[in-house]
Parts: sequence; structure tokens; C-alpha cells
Amino acid sequence: MQLVNRIIISLILIPLLIVVLMPKKEIYYLIEKKLAKQHIVISSEELDSGLFGLNIKHPKIYYMGSQVATAKEIKMWTALVYTAIDSKMLSVAQGLPQEMIFQNIKASYSIISPKKIKISGVGTIGNIKAQVDLAKKKVVVTADKAGVNPNISRHMKKIKGGWKYESRF
Repeated sequence: MQLVNRIIISLILIPLLIVVLMPKKEIYYLIEKKLAKQHIVISSEELDSGLFGLNIKHPKIYYMGSQVATAKEIKMWTALVYTAIDSKMLSVAQGLPQEMIFQNIKASYSIISPKKIKISGVGTIGNIKAQVDLAKKKVVVTADKAGVNPNISRHMKKIKGGWKYESRF
């Protein structure tokens, strides 16, 4: 019976220790290097490492040298089998005539469906739902109020209950 208890405790304790002791800042810097190869640079951020995640405060996001977004805070959280990224007050295309502001955007990934990333949020174009299919290399985004922004709605199709955007990468 003691052996069974030790095995059960080990099965619970080892993954917990892996997540807690994981070098979160170093993983973030590794991701930052991978993004740089795609011409995406994150700068001016403040990193705060917690037990289960990493908080990135006031990041500025650049694509090919041009600033395309800023955020108040981005929280990354993981439990090995489930990972979530939650962004507060994300401003996309700041300074352009039709700036988009998202009060909240959440992206999640689970090993239960390893080929899909789910995204949801609320912003100036309404409630947003998106799914990224990594196997098919396809992105599908739906928004219920995209018609209020002509720069966005011209790239989307009108569907029942909102607007839809599909693309491959």
C-alpha cells in the first residue's frame, strides 16, 4: 500500500514541480528568438515570472520594423497539458485611422486537440471567435460587429450573425 501511495504522490508531484520550476523567462526569450525569424519583435516589456506562468507588462509589438500593437498586459499560463495566453487592452494598428482595441483576447492550446488553437475575445469589432488549425494551416475568425470598421469588413464575408474571415498560412 505504501508503494501505491508513493507512486500516486510521484505522479502528481513531478508534473507540478516541472511547471513550477520551469525557467519561464528563458522559454519566453526562446519564443522571442523564433518570432524574430518571422520579423516579429516584442520590445519595451517588463517580465514577471510566477509559479504557473509569466506576466508580460506593456509590450510593444513590431512587424517588419513597424509598430503594429501594444498591450497593457499579457499573461501566459501553463499546466503542461493546457496552455493559455490572456491579453488585456490590446491595441492593434495604433495610430492608424481605424485602430482596433481588444479589451480581452484569450488563446488556448490543449494536448487533447494538439492541432488546434482556440481564440476568443471582445473588442471594437464585437465578440471574436477564432480557430487556428495547425494541420491544415488555416485560420477562421468570426466577429459579430466587424461591419462598424470598414477597413476590417472589406476583408471579411458577411454571414448570418456577423462576419467571417478565412485564410491559410
